[in-house]
Amino acid sequence: MNLQSDEYAANKGFAEDLSNGKSSFPIVHGILQQPENQLIMNILQKRSKTPTLKNHAIKYLRNTAISFDYTLAMLKKLEQQARGEIERNPILFALLDKLHVYV
Repeated sequence: MNLQSDEYAANKGFAEDLSNGKSSFPIVHGILQQPENQLIMNILQKRSKTPTLKNHAIKYLRNTAISFDYTLAMLKKLEQQARGEIERNPILFALLDKLHVYV
């Protein structure tokens, strides 16, 4: 979320996953999509705070690896699976409704 959200960036900082060397789901996906491309790994290892490098990494994740679209698709799939498992439990169903992120 912190790799794309302007609101999150305003409150917590821009693309902190990259600065802190964190392996969030979209970052791992981006690395696995093109293991020979060391861009993301290099930025994670440097723990760069440079907006230019972070923007370059985000552009790669968005346009080349398609990691943000993949992450959203996986979240939707997991939500559907969870709803299927709890369809007879209105309390848990209501909880999933509250947790749902509208994009």
